[in-house]
Order: sequence, then structure tokens, then C-alpha cells
Amino acid sequence: MSSFVWASKNTSVATVTQNGLAKTMGILGETEVTAAMNRASHNRGRAEIIVLPVVGVEIFKDQPLEVEIGSRLLLPLSFWGPGQRRFTMCHLIPYATSLGDRSIFATENQPLTSVEDPIAENTCTWINVSGLAVGFSRLTVSYSYPSLTGTGIVKISDSITLAAYEPLQTVQPLVSSDSTTATVVLSVGASYDIVWSGGPQPWVLRPESHFHMVNVKDANLVEADERKVASGGIYVYRIVCNKLGETDMTLKVGNKQSPVLKTPVEAQSTVKVVCAEPDRLQLEANPERPQGYSTPCPLLAKTGRVSVLCYEELPINVTVFDSEGRKFDNFSNLDISWTISDDGLGTLAKDKGVILPSQEDTNERLGYRLAVAAQQMLTPVEKIGSVDVGATLKKTSSYLVGSFGSVSDTLQLQLVTDTEVMPKVVPLFNHPNNFATLSVDHGSGYFEIVNADQAIVLHKFTSSNRSVHLTPSQEGSTSLIARDLCLMATKEEKAKASVRVIGIHRVELLMVDKVQVDKSIRAEVKLWDQHDELIVPSSAHMQVVLSAAGKDIATIDGHQKQPLEFTLTGAKLGQTTITASVMYGRRRVTSSAMPLHVFPPLLLDPRNITLIIGATFQPQIFGGPGQSDSTIQYSLESNRVANVDTSSGLVKAMVVGSTRLTARAFGTDRTLGKKVVLSEDRIDVHVVTLEGVRIKAVKHYFQTT
Repeated sequence: MSSFVWASKNTSVATVTQNGLAKTMGILGETEVTAAMNRASHNRGRAEIIVLPVVGVEIFKDQPLEVEIGSRLLLPLSFWGPGQRRFTMCHLIPYATSLGDRSIFATENQPLTSVEDPIAENTCTWINVSGLAVGFSRLTVSYSYPSLTGTGIVKISDSITLAAYEPLQTVQPLVSSDSTTATVVLSVGASYDIVWSGGPQPWVLRPESHFHMVNVKDANLVEADERKVASGGIYVYRIVCNKLGETDMTLKVGNKQSPVLKTPVEAQSTVKVVCAEPDRLQLEANPERPQGYSTPCPLLAKTGRVSVLCYEELPINVTVFDSEGRKFDNFSNLDISWTISDDGLGTLAKDKGVILPSQEDTNERLGYRLAVAAQQMLTPVEKIGSVDVGATLKKTSSYLVGSFGSVSDTLQLQLVTDTEVMPKVVPLFNHPNNFATLSVDHGSGYFEIVNADQAIVLHKFTSSNRSVHLTPSQEGSTSLIARDLCLMATKEEKAKASVRVIGIHRVELLMVDKVQVDKSIRAEVKLWDQHDELIVPSSAHMQVVLSAAGKDIATIDGHQKQPLEFTLTGAKLGQTTITASVMYGRRRVTSSAMPLHVFPPLLLDPRNITLIIGATFQPQIFGGPGQSDSTIQYSLESNRVANVDTSSGLVKAMVVGSTRLTARAFGTDRTLGKKVVLSEDRIDVHVVTLEGVRIKAVKHYFQTT
């Protein structure tokens, strides 16, 4: 229960609850609200509530109208009624806001939530404005309502110019992640361009009031000279270190106070300038590194002896540090001398000093001298090998009074050529126990193996011996590339290998289709893959078997050292077929059946031929493979005694003497692709003179009846 009794004298104008909450009733007028204590009603308080029509609006201008991008301004807003009577609460007035350029500012009405919200004197609400981009925009507040006399529409409005600007910060040098202030470290006598950007822009209604000024805390330590630039919002000062020490250099940017900008904003930024003595020198190879790989070049590759390409110019970054480990931004005036261990592998661009990469085009465009890393340049002569590059910085200098000694560093380099994978083409038989090995040669030694299709072959890279172990998964073709993580190779094809996982798709049996009984012939099995290319896999990954349909007709013997070669022996006269089968994994592939004829030995009859000079004789042939299936050729040991028709075997005696007649049956050996002797026989031939004729008659006795 409330301790007070609340009351309104004119409830048609406003009412009040017993909690002290007053509410206007929508008509113009005045009322008095009182609050009296329950037990001491004479102790009371009074408040006057006046409900007036709105006749004017004003955006409060005596405050900052400039804001950093990303920040907000709260602009107090004032409404009043007749007689310049300012409203104390007006957050329910349905006024409208508009911006000349909504890409620069955004507005959000912030309603008044309680009477305790901080509002400037003579204002009753505020407008919340956010800076989005650099520039100026006009903010307008307007409100309209029907006149009380019914004669028209009452319109009131006010406008104001707002500005958004980038924060004032250094472009050169940049602020490090572990500090809030940018720092420049220079050797005595060295110069550097400090560059700022941002800060309040020249006020659009009075641009001549804009100013910028720099202050060096110790002007004897550092000289600062402003450089003129064409770009607005850029401030450049070239500084020179005169002696050892540290000081601060602060830039202030803003607009001067004027009737159109009563509360200008002033931004400032400070740079710490250190004029230091060198304490440590560091050389670092800076070859072009590959980008976009899933694995970056490891830090280990940048220590010890660093691999670089033997055919590319190598920039060597030169860095100098002071005794506190701070890196010099410019030391080009210091005395640095260079050495190279083997000038047969490369040459240096300079014997003294450092190279500052040319930035003339950039400097002219920007209007200031861009800070660049000091370098030396090594030009190799396309030979591989080890080479050391050394630099020595003399600390003694006319600028460094009383200093002495020197600092030095040596960069160890390994000149290499592009990464190469060997062999280039790998046929890999598809068996779970089979494998192949690739070697990765040259390059930096840090690689990423890219397999185009891991469903075809699995790989494992061993960095210690630079080998890639391949195991087949399924038949098909893929490619593997050894990407050098640390060197940008120009001959990428050298680092690529084509891998074909092959299987047996065709078995071919090569043999003579005839064999003499108790004699042997050679048979060979050839295996062809899916690309119709010959396979020569290990016997450990397959089983090759030859089988005869008639096992009693021919016997088969394999060769332990030659798993694809066999010996067939004719065991019994007759005909059969021979088939070759290959089993690997769960697969079995069989050749076409090849016929085999086991024939009796070739025999000539008679075994002894005696002829007189000029006589002819043709011996008979028995056995052999058959003339329809083979070719019979005849020959004599001596063609002087007799001659023979090589096709028919007809012998003609020439001179007295003896010789031997040979008959050979020829067939084709498909494994060798040439003729072979299937069977042969020899008989004796004698040529004699005719010394006489004897007639022998056989006595026949006939019985008569």
C-alpha cells in the first residue's frame, strides 16, 4: 500500500495513479497533481502538468557532430509549445528522421525509458546516429499534425550536418599486435617516412578551419619534415635520427571551433621513434613459397641449411636488431660487407651495403617513400651444391660515437633442382600383397603427396628416405604428384608419376601343336592387362597352371625360376587339348584350349639305299606328324655323291661314295615365332659302279594232276 495519497485537480487533462504515474488524457490544458502523506495529510507536495501543442523542434547543436566510423552519436532533441515552453518529455511524439546519404549514417530512434535517463538540459529525447562510411550527411527531424483550429496541417522541422571519419592511425609503421603504439627503429643518420591516415575531415561548411600539426617531444633527437601528398586524409613526415635515444612524435588532426561547428573533435596519434645502435644481424633466405597448399612450409625448413633452387635468383632478407630485440626499419647507411664460400655456384649482387627493392612507381603514386625490407641478391649458376653467404656489419661509425666491434651472420644454403619422382610410369599388379615404391629426389625435402584417386591406390610417404609406398586397391589409373612445400618449382611434370593398377584380362598359351611321343616341347603363357599390355608379375602374387584334357597323352612340367614356362612331353599317341589358367586373389582367368597331337617317330624305309651312278630312288616315310599337318624337308650330308629333291625326297646318284639322307618334319613354334623340327630320321646312301649282271631265278615246282 502506498504511503501517499495522489490526486489530480483536473482529471480531464491528466490522471494520476496511487503509485504516482501521471497520464495525459489527450486534451490541452493544465492540472495540478498533489501527493499527501496518509497520516499527515498536511504534509504534501504539488506538481504542475501542462499539456501544450507542439510548435517547434530543434536538434541540439552545441555538441560534437563528428564521429568515427563504427561509433555512435546521441543527438539531443528539443520540442516546445507556445511561448517557448520546452517539453520535458516528448518521446511519444511520432516525429520522422531522414538522412541525405544513408550509406554514410544510419539512425535508430532511442525511446526514453525513464525519467532518470540522461538528457541534456532543455531537451526531451535523443536520436541515435551510427557512422558507416567517410563523408557528410544532412540529418532532418520533422513532425506534422492537423492544426487545432482545423485550418490546415502544422509542419515543423530542423536539420543538422554530421560527419563520419576514419580513425587517425599510422599506415607506416603499423601497430604491432602486442602494442598500442607504433614504433620506428632507425640507425643514426637513417631516414623514414611516417604516414598517418584518417582523422576528422575538413568541415564541409568551413573547410579552411581544418588543421593538422605534429609535435616531436625531443626535437634535438629527431628532425621531422612534412611531405606534401595529393591524397586527402594522408599525412606524411620524413624523419631523420640525429643521435641515439628515444622520443615520441604526435600528430593532431581536427577542425577549429566556428559558428557552424561549435564543438569540433580533435584526433591524435603517437609514434615512438627509437634511434638505436645495431646489436644483432640476421640473414634469411626469401625464395618464392608455394601458396594454397593444405600443409604450409614447416619452420624447420627455414633453419640450418636451407634448400633453394639452383636456377632462380634468391633474395636474401637482411634484418638488424637492437639490444632490446627491436627490428630496425632502416639501416641502409650502415657499413655491411659480404662473402660467399663458393663463387663457382653463384654470385652476389653487392659486395658492400644492401639492396632496397625499387618502389619508384609506388612511391610516386602514394606520395611517400614506402618502407621495404633490405636485401642481398644471390644469382646461382644452375649447379647443385652447398654454399654459405656471410654478412658483417661494422658497428663503428661516424654517427655512433665511441662504438666499436661488429656483428655478423652466415646463411647456409643448399642449391637444389626441381623435385623429381621416379619412376615416371608404374604398372602395379592388383594383389593385396603387391606393392611398388616411388623415390622423391631433389627439392627442399619437405613434400606433400597428392593422389588423384585414392580409390585406385593407397600411398604412404616416408620423409626419412623420401620414398612413397604404393599398394593397389582396385584396377584403374591415377597420378601422384610430389608437391614441394617450400620451393616454387617451374617443371611440375618432373614431380608427377602415373600409376596404373592392372589385372589379368587375357591369358595366351603359346606352344607347338604337335610333339613326338617320348619327346618334349616348350610352352609359354603370356598375360595381358586391361590395356592389352604384357604383364610380367611375380610368381608370389599368382598361380599359373597348365592342364591337359587327356592326362595320359601328355605330361606337363613347370619351371621353378620361370613361372610362365612349361615343358610338355608326349606320353602316348593321340590328340588332346592344353589349357592355361591363372589364379590371383579371388579371380581366375583361363586361356583358349590349344590342340596337341602326339605322333609316332618319323621313319625312312629302307634303312640302306645302294645306287649306281645315274640311278634314282625315293624312300618311303612312315610315322611322323603327318604331311598334311607339317612340312617334310630332305637333305644330304654330301651333295657331291648324290643330290636330293628337298620336297619329294627323290635321290639321284652322282659319283661313287657314301652319304646320309635326312628327313625332317617342320612345325611352327608360336612362342618363338619360327619353324622348329618336330621329328627327323636318317638313312645311309651308297653309290657304286656296275661290275656285272647276275640273273637269279627262283625255282618253282608245280604239281599237276
